[in-house]
Amino acid sequence: MKKIILSVLILGSILICQEAKKETSGKKFYILNIQQGELFNDIGENVDVSLSEEYAIKQGGLSIKIVYKGGNSCGDWNPKRNNWSDFNYLKMVFHNPSQEIIKLNFAARDDSKKRDYSTRFDQSIVLKPGKNEITIPIQGATNNSGEPFNLKKITHWFIWCPTAKAEKPVTVYLCDIYLTNEE
Repeated sequence: MKKIILSVLILGSILICQEAKKETSGKKFYILNIQQGELFNDIGENVDVSLSEEYAIKQGGLSIKIVYKGGNSCGDWNPKRNNWSDFNYLKMVFHNPSQEIIKLNFAARDDSKKRDYSTRFDQSIVLKPGKNEITIPIQGATNNSGEPFNLKKITHWFIWCPTAKAEKPVTVYLCDIYLTNEE
């Protein structure tokens, strides 16, 4: 009986590993699958998010309309897809519907015990009017203290607009966000 249980556990582990490998072996590994209707699980008080068909990357697709009305962010705590170590780049596609340049920030946290600015990975994003394809190299990434960033255990990632204010909200559309090895 013990041999049967052990065999089932080993076979189950092999199948789980094969499925995980399939998920990461494609050209794109979605950290948030917008086309499947996924939304952020961490949305700040002064941020409105909704699924939209506007500016989708393909006809009949979806984007996420983000309205920043203050300094808060939107992103994912304890993301389901938390191991980014097999990939070289984080790619995002945004649409800026305004005629002004918009500055955003992307940040991620790893499994560091300390939870402050120094242990975070930060990247500035500049959006011109219209469609913007953003590529962030992540292999060899360091945190804000210059220490290696652990891509094997992402515990939180988020995007915010530092210039948004209640009297002057900022709207952007996140059309795609994924990891890849192709620049």
